[in-house]
Amino acid sequence: MTTPKFTEYLSQGGSQLQVFSPDNQFHAEPLLRYGFEISNITNLQLGIKACADAHVIIQKGTLPMLNTDGNYAYIIGSYGNNRVELAKSMHSVPRLASISMIPLDCNEVRPFWISWKDGDLKIGKGTVLLADEIIAYSVGPLVDYKYAFIITGWGSHGCWTIAVANQIVKTKWRKSSVLNSKIHGSDVISFTTKSKMECLSKCVHATNLSCACRQLSFNGHTKECLIINYENPVTIVDDENWNTWYLV
Repeated sequence: MTTPKFTEYLSQGGSQLQVFSPDNQFHAEPLLRYGFEISNITNLQLGIKACADAHVIIQKGTLPMLNTDGNYAYIIGSYGNNRVELAKSMHSVPRLASISMIPLDCNEVRPFWISWKDGDLKIGKGTVLLADEIIAYSVGPLVDYKYAFIITGWGSHGCWTIAVANQIVKTKWRKSSVLNSKIHGSDVISFTTKSKMECLSKCVHATNLSCACRQLSFNGHTKECLIINYENPVTIVDDENWNTWYLV
């Protein structure tokens, strides 16, 4: 029997999307998972909490091609959090541009922005777009760049916030095959909501969490909603009237 799914569309004008990237340099987390394309924008404003090696890749195709030149890489905290770099692809050398600095912090969300307007690749710090530029390199006009991926690895995972302006974000959630179950962990936050959809909104926005929420539990009788940081250990326990949902 097919596991039930449902889809939520969120118009997140002026808000932030919370995303988790695992400690796995071979896993590129697609922003398309959230319905987020970059075809109509030329910059991203980011908050990053990671020890090192935070990457953003922009490219034309939907599948990550990390070694293909032209799938440009914005690299913050490479070489053990000692450099900020721009590259033709994630692993290409020599880099297009590189500067020595310590940009990231394991325990603090730090704000950055990246831009590719008119083919000028730029990385800056702070919350003001195009201010406090760190590094730049011109590659010429970029046409049909629609997709972005985020990556961490080499011993570091990442908690990201991404400003989504007025874009509509689409997320798909799968109901756990284990019925009458709920999440349990040291950092669970509880809300009373009006509906399962409101509970989903709490998870996607995750403003009360220090990292992203990618699973939740909802009690259809009491309307209680549970969310948890994805970076923290979590278990599933039996509990009547609860169901657990996962981001897919």
